[in-house]
Amino acid sequence: MRKAGVTNYEAFAHQVLEHIKDRPISFEVFADEFDAMAEQAKKIAAWGTNVYVKVPITTTRGDSRRR
Repeated sequence: MRKAGVTNYEAFAHQVLEHIKDRPISFEVFADEFDAMAEQAKKIAAWGTNVYVKVPITTTRGDSRRR
């Protein structure tokens, strides 16, 4: 996304959702702390009924946490 010049992820996502209303679409969290990932996932999921959120199972440091 950076290479494509996207500087505001949420604004970009909302633009995409204006065009894709009848198909499932997924967005990914970018937070690197587990609690922040969960909060970000809830916020992103609220953007639309067709939105699915990808949450990585490890942080960028390679940490994982079971829930």
